[in-house]
Amino acid sequence: MRIAAARPLPLRLLTACSLLAPTVGCKSGSRESVQGAREDVASATGTPTEPEAPPRPLYDDAGFHAPDRAARRAAVGSLESLPPTLQRAFSETTAFRPVNPPDPGDWLAEHREPGQSFARFQRVAPNVPSDARRTIYVQPIGATADAPIETLSRFTADYFQLPVKTLPSVPVDGLPVTRRLNDDVEQLLAPELLTWLAKRLPEDAYCLIGVTMVDLYPDPEWNFVFGYASLSERVGVHSFARYDPSFYGRADSVSDGVRDALILDRGAKVMAHEIGHMFGMRHCVHYDCVMNGSNHLDEADGQPMHLCPLCLRKLQTSVGFEPDARYRQLSTRYEQLGMTREATWTRERAAYVAGDADDAE
Repeated sequence: MRIAAARPLPLRLLTACSLLAPTVGCKSGSRESVQGAREDVASATGTPTEPEAPPRPLYDDAGFHAPDRAARRAAVGSLESLPPTLQRAFSETTAFRPVNPPDPGDWLAEHREPGQSFARFQRVAPNVPSDARRTIYVQPIGATADAPIETLSRFTADYFQLPVKTLPSVPVDGLPVTRRLNDDVEQLLAPELLTWLAKRLPEDAYCLIGVTMVDLYPDPEWNFVFGYASLSERVGVHSFARYDPSFYGRADSVSDGVRDALILDRGAKVMAHEIGHMFGMRHCVHYDCVMNGSNHLDEADGQPMHLCPLCLRKLQTSVGFEPDARYRQLSTRYEQLGMTREATWTRERAAYVAGDADDAE
């Protein structure tokens, strides 16, 4: 066990979203050494990789500029050769909100994201599940009795359309991971957790995500991070520590029911976000999307649970599910979890994608 004392950190480094780690545990950053690397990503949908027009700059001296509709459509790519169901699933409709210019302190105001079109996603040959390796494993780390891990595991199975298994919890003491105290809060160094997790990846695993009640930090210069994942090594981790209002001294401000709902909502979003990174998806800059970066809790709470058309196309190409069936399963899951807004949204999307309902273009 290694414990490092944290020095006072600048306020601007109080950042709270997952930090992309494309080369964590990977010598070259290439995905060729990882199972399931795809030589012909387009074969899942029959769509050839298309030449991409030079993208409009997302940043200039004035800051971030949200892509316009033409840029968003170009990022999704041509849908002409796809079946009607997939065309509807990946088309922009009123169900999706384009990303707005960030407020000061938001993720896109602080981090110059390059963006990732579907064509760029294809070119990096992202990991894809195979018949031999298609299970998502969840690794509890430390005491997690207050974390809704089994509930989130069932949600994750519906969200990614893959089987999910939960491993026995591993105690924090004895982990080969640096620990520090930051404002009297114990934290674990997330990159070292990823190195440890990569050595525990089961043979039949598509990916392995650690979950813990201990706070995380990605680098000595950062205050904390909600989650951290590798784009190539199929491992990630996220912490529930900051999901609970009691972490901020606001335990008496909400009822137990509201507290539990907040923890579940926040946990589901970060679980989906971090596993999305393990499919090779970078932060989304085109729509309000679960793959958006977030710099603080208010920003994270304001982001949706769903994937935008662009990120949904990336995931569907990798896994090969039917989008309308996925939406129906998620709607049922959200109803069981009491997430009424998400249940309604996914139910309406299922009807539209299946061709049973209209939605304005």
